[in-house]
Amino acid sequence: MKLYSTFLFLISTLSIVQLSGQSLETSVSVEISNGHKYLATVPCGNNGLVICSKSEALVDKKFEYEYQVYDTNLNLMGTETIVLSKGMNRLAEKSNDDYIIQVFSNVIMRKFVCVVVDCKSLKVNSIEFKTDGITEIKDVIYSEGDLVVQAKIQGINRLIKVNEESSKLNMLSFEADGFKAKNLRLIDVEYTESNQLKAFVEAKGKGKVFDLLVFNISADGTVGKPIVMPNLRVWSISTIKAQNGGEAFTGTMFHPSEKYLSAVFYIQTEGGKVVKTDVYDFSKIGNVVDYSNIRSSYINHDLIKTEDGVLLISESYFKAKEIEQTYYTDGT
Repeated sequence: MKLYSTFLFLISTLSIVQLSGQSLETSVSVEISNGHKYLATVPCGNNGLVICSKSEALVDKKFEYEYQVYDTNLNLMGTETIVLSKGMNRLAEKSNDDYIIQVFSNVIMRKFVCVVVDCKSLKVNSIEFKTDGITEIKDVIYSEGDLVVQAKIQGINRLIKVNEESSKLNMLSFEADGFKAKNLRLIDVEYTESNQLKAFVEAKGKGKVFDLLVFNISADGTVGKPIVMPNLRVWSISTIKAQNGGEAFTGTMFHPSEKYLSAVFYIQTEGGKVVKTDVYDFSKIGNVVDYSNIRSSYINHDLIKTEDGVLLISESYFKAKEIEQTYYTDGT
């Protein structure tokens, strides 16, 4: 083993112990296996962190990737080694409070390996699958043994569902009455609070008319009939359970000119149908500056349940330039 010279420090965010005016810190040194090089330190939600390293040379024509998992007290909880063949390159990475996913691929061999770190159990596992035509991984989601990959295949956004135990692959497709397949575009996917997988698909009608289609996807990969939300072209969207037992959807939407985001929407459904639609134009909301003529970006946070309804938080920001001028003279 060789000692990696960087120290990791932990300061508790729940309660900081004060000793003589100083905060109590915990530090440990990290040992990287001989022949390995340090790659990265990745936070594992609020439960710890993962130290990633890779063998510097091939071992039986394969590379070893080592994952050391630490809890919030910096105790080593376990070490997992994933062996990948030569030619496997890291294609994408995603981390949040629930999991860390690293996607490796060999496009020539049509092989993909997803390394998943469960941030709650601090367990490391790998999921393999093969498929043709993937040119880009746009997003990956993991939930209860299922890996959902949003990928670009032959120029089209597609959804792939892979079972962790069997490695069975489902290539999901979406259909809707009145729309041609070429006019349907997958824009986002999410797991809801009840672990229901949903796909959000943009449907282009005549002219510049767009509808939003929401598909429910069962555990076995069956795609249900969509909920149709007419005249809605979204930038972001999220879901919660509504008080009527149905579902509520909120997000940000484009102005009809398609040049900027103009409003926040709240849509409530029941029995697979829209029962309520509210649109809040940014220019008409108190204390909100109208950036209609500026290319701005919006962050729409998940809905927060309250006693008498829901709390919607949306942020708006834009890039600004600050120019400083300094004048120099020669003294004449």
